[in-house]
Order: sequence, then C-alpha cells, then structure tokens
Amino acid sequence: MPAAAKTRTLVARTLVDRSLYLAWNALTVLVFVILTAYVARADAPVLAVVGG
Repeated sequence: MPAAAKTRTLVARTLVDRSLYLAWNALTVLVFVILTAYVARADAPVLAVVGG
C-alpha cells in the first residue's frame, strides 16, 4: 500500500475515533442532564414542604 493511502486511512480512522469519542461524551453529558432534571423535579415537592 502506498504511503499516501496509508496516511489517508490513518486520517480517516483518526476522524472516526475522534467522532466516536465526542459522541460518547455528548451522550454522557445528555444522560447526566436528564438525570439531574429528573432528580430536581422529584425533589421539588420535598423542598416545598421542608421550606428549603
């Protein structure tokens, strides 16, 4: 395989790896935000009763 083809393959693989990494990070942040919103919603009546 010529050097240029190897370089293109490496660049493509790097871009795919980076996009998967960023997608996983975005998914993790999304799950964190959803869970935080759920807990905040569940805590709202408790905090209203307690007065906090």
